[in-house]
Amino acid sequence: MISYVVLIFLLVIIVVIPVIVILKALASKTKSYGLPVVNSTGVVTKDIPKDGYGAIFLNSETWQAWSDEPVKKGEKVAVITVDANSLTLKVVPLDK
Repeated sequence: MISYVVLIFLLVIIVVIPVIVILKALASKTKSYGLPVVNSTGVVTKDIPKDGYGAIFLNSETWQAWSDEPVKKGEKVAVITVDANSLTLKVVPLDK
């Protein structure tokens, strides 16, 4: 016969530890790619040339961004779409 100590040990290994790991994974902070970013305001950290790429700081993260018009470093921009394949944000200047 198997002792109660061995049964409890096996129960902890098979059930309790995986549950703890799963709960920690679910509670961890994940980046939100997609709709929550749309309509957000960011600040340009690298100049964005007309029809070119630059970078913006948004929600404590730096994102690659592009625009139909030139945007200078330090300007505020609004995110209008997200390219899901490349995680690139299309932005427009707020002061125009």
